[in-house]
Amino acid sequence: MQYSLSGCGVLAELLRDRAAVAHGLSVMATEMLFHDLPSMLREVVGERQAEVLLERLASRAAERGFREFVKQLGVEGPMEPLQVLTVFLRPRSGKKVHPFQVASRVEAGGGRVRLLLAERLGHVEAALLAGVVAGVLAAVGHPARAVTERSAAQHLCRSGERPEYIVYPEDTAIAVEGLVCESRG
Repeated sequence: MQYSLSGCGVLAELLRDRAAVAHGLSVMATEMLFHDLPSMLREVVGERQAEVLLERLASRAAERGFREFVKQLGVEGPMEPLQVLTVFLRPRSGKKVHPFQVASRVEAGGGRVRLLLAERLGHVEAALLAGVVAGVLAAVGHPARAVTERSAAQHLCRSGERPEYIVYPEDTAIAVEGLVCESRG
């Protein structure tokens, strides 16, 4: 499709090309979410607070967005977590459909599932991804909460918040496991 660069209607013409608009918005959102927001938060509130803020922000946004996506596809009822986590796998073709396709494979065993990352992420970026994974799980009927590290899960138990799953970054993976609260005798 070619566009005329004369007159005031250029922007209106460009906006009619839905694919171009969607691509432009996707690039803008990806840049803001993965680059600008993490670095700004790191500067303003520090590394640890940035991790917590991004986990929660990403989780809420991903839950709403993925719930809408699933609704548009006409999928009903809970989906198996392992099945859902495959949306984070990089496609064999190399051409990503969305910016969260960052895992090279999914491993299951030992009571948890791990998304093995294709490349190492910084702490804040890994926290953001953990939040997205938690939101996607929640959107398909599996309440999940991202935590900065596995040991933080016990805080959820003490606070009374009991999601089905916890999601946390590891060195080169995002781990998902059922929340187990230790009982105090």
